[in-house]
Amino acid sequence: DSALLTFINDTLLPEADKDETSFWTGFDEAVHQLATRNTELLDRRNTLQSKLDNWWEKRREKDFDEADYT
Repeated sequence: DSALLTFINDTLLPEADKDETSFWTGFDEAVHQLATRNTELLDRRNTLQSKLDNWWEKRREKDFDEADYT
């Protein structure tokens, strides 16, 4: 998004006393270092969401039972 890029380069970085080259180089390195972990966490999130969806699907027609939620 060009508005975000403009904000970072023209407002945020000068206020933080950081230059664009070092910021974007560090950002690129961080993104690449965290990519594998991010994928693992997204996979975990999908697994948990699937379990939640299945749990709700099985209880769709049942009356509310507070004990099911604890």
